[in-house]
Amino acid sequence: MDFGRNFFEIFNLPAAYSLDRELLRSRYMSLQKEFHPDRHILSSDTEKRLAMQFITEINSGYETLSDNLQRAIYLLELNGNKVEENPKLDNEVLLKQIEFREDLETLENRSESRKSLGSFRTEIEAQIENIQIALEQAFLADRFGVARQLVYEQQFFFKLERSLERIEENSAGI
Repeated sequence: MDFGRNFFEIFNLPAAYSLDRELLRSRYMSLQKEFHPDRHILSSDTEKRLAMQFITEINSGYETLSDNLQRAIYLLELNGNKVEENPKLDNEVLLKQIEFREDLETLENRSESRKSLGSFRTEIEAQIENIQIALEQAFLADRFGVARQLVYEQQFFFKLERSLERIEENSAGI
């Protein structure tokens, strides 16, 4: 149990945006098994407490690395780049966000067909996929400023996707 390691080191994975999810899951399960509190029943109270703290660290690491957005933010922070709460975005990105937000409001205010909602969802998913590809390239090239801007865009589209889900639920009468 080494508490000084980052999440990638805990799971013995390269610190990269792109990762093998099956390998991450496999290593997570192995660590869970190794450090599970039931395996430390006969240990001292201090050892039990340390095992419990390490399990918490393992769970936090798995949650972070499993999520594309959280992993990108974590990588930025590992490389000394803080993600701001209210970042300054360039005008092109802002205009694109305004356009998408207006399109969503139009869909919400008119009782649009599920087909229109589905088309909008496809468009959002395509934007997210393009951002993830660009993020991978930015991290590979150590272009952390670019990666940070892409994280801000990704955050917007994830929020937009959640808003769309609420509209879809409302239109389905859920």
